[in-house]
Amino acid sequence: NSQAAVVWLHSITSVSEPAAAAIVSVRGQLVLTSLAKLDSVPLADKLASRPGALSFPYLTLITPEIAAALARTPRSLTLAGLTDVTLDVQEKLAETVSTLSLPNLTTLDSLPLANKLRAAVVLLPKVGTLTVEQTKSLIGERAQSSFWGGIYLSTAAVTPDVARVLAANPKSVELTLVGDGPIADAVLQTLLTSRLSLTLRDAKELTPEQIGIVAETLADTTVRAGVLGAGRLSLPALEKLDSALLAETLVKSTGFNFPAVTEISPEAAAALGSLPEEIVIGVDGTIEIRPNGD
Repeated sequence: NSQAAVVWLHSITSVSEPAAAAIVSVRGQLVLTSLAKLDSVPLADKLASRPGALSFPYLTLITPEIAAALARTPRSLTLAGLTDVTLDVQEKLAETVSTLSLPNLTTLDSLPLANKLRAAVVLLPKVGTLTVEQTKSLIGERAQSSFWGGIYLSTAAVTPDVARVLAANPKSVELTLVGDGPIADAVLQTLLTSRLSLTLRDAKELTPEQIGIVAETLADTTVRAGVLGAGRLSLPALEKLDSALLAETLVKSTGFNFPAVTEISPEAAAALGSLPEEIVIGVDGTIEIRPNGD
């Protein structure tokens, strides 16, 4: 019988059928962000009618009927608890009225869902396999610029065929590959010869062959302060810098950006030390002295 404009029930993890039948009749908006189980379609309809963004981080399983009800929300829908989702549920989620985010999805079987997930940021770091058709759908004709967002994919999902689709995009896109598994040499070369800005988020090392690929493909690139998306390759998890060639190439094409390096060889140190100091004036007028590595 509450007359409140919004009824917050943050600690409720599940609602029985009788309770669901009762609370769907509350006059105001209903918020149940901690739900781990949702079986009532009328309750799902009630929750979806709220004008605000809808997020259920603990829901790990939903039926097609529940998916269809939640998809009617007028604002964004985030289901971070869903991982392995059946095809019929994927098809219903593809009908979501507003934006949809499934950041922990591990399988993608529905082409309509791939189309739906195409947004300012494509966040699918746990999907292990992608087809060429799905990749084309995720990117679409309207590329994600480095200013507005990017693409987050599993390293394992980017096969040579998928890499060619990503590289064919004519616009600047920030691509982040997640996972410490090895990246194929052919994939690395394809991605670096495109207009992509590539981040290998979890790569702790590169092979000598890959260092050669990086040096060859980035030989003519130079980082420019204040230019969005100028960095062509980022290795934030790189732990050891033992290649003079890699050190010099990365500094020239990306800048001094080695947040995880804990060990550096004398050769790499000498290469960095030989680089001249540079005074960089940012777009906001700030002055940065970029050291030469001494």
